Formats: sequence, structure tokens, C-alpha cells
Amino acid sequence: MRKLRIEGNKIDELFQFLSRGGSGDWDICRANIVKEVGGRKIGFFVFEGFYFRVQNTVSGSMFVYQTDSDCYEVVIVGSGGASILGVTWGAQKDIEEKISHAVLYRVAKIGMKGYAI
Repeated sequence: MRKLRIEGNKIDELFQFLSRGGSGDWDICRANIVKEVGGRKIGFFVFEGFYFRVQNTVSGSMFVYQTDSDCYEVVIVGSGGASILGVTWGAQKDIEEKISHAVLYRVAKIGMKGYAI
């Protein structure tokens, strides 16, 4: 599991980027939900990618929650991806890392501040 903190007021641009599937570091955004609950934005995204080393699909789930007016917490969790023998070879951790790096890169590109917590 990876945790990020994002600060800034351009979260809608980040949500649009994630809804389109990101930067190609993973195959596609399979599901997304973006809502406003009690005046706070919440986003949930599920990504999938095929990993050759395990010959299986690995998924990464990302939950974004607005904690303050311009502050968001992000949790990224990888799952699946075990080979026929039940060995994962670190595929879940790899997709978590790929998603977090792509998110932090995009956040910086659109003028927000992001870092791991």
C-alpha cells in the first residue's frame, strides 16, 4: 500500500487524467467514481495491467479523499497477479509504484504539490 498527500486546487484535472487511464503505465482505468459528499470530493479508481512475469492481470485501486479545502489523501493498493503457482513476484507492489509515480508526476505538471506519506 502507498499513501500520498496532494495539495492544490486543480484536483478536477487530476481526476480527468485518471479517468482517461493515466499515462500508459498501466493498461486502462476499468472503473471510476468521483463524488462530492458533505462538501468534500471523493474519488475511487481501479486500474489493470497485464504483467508478463506472472502471466496474469494485476489491478491497482486508488482512493482519493479531500481532507481540507485544498488537501487530499490518496491510498493506492495493488492486488491479484499471482502466477499459476501462486507466486506474485512483487507485481502488486510494482503497480502501486507505477501508479504513485505517474500521479506525482502529473500533479507536479499541473501545478499541484504531491508527496508520499
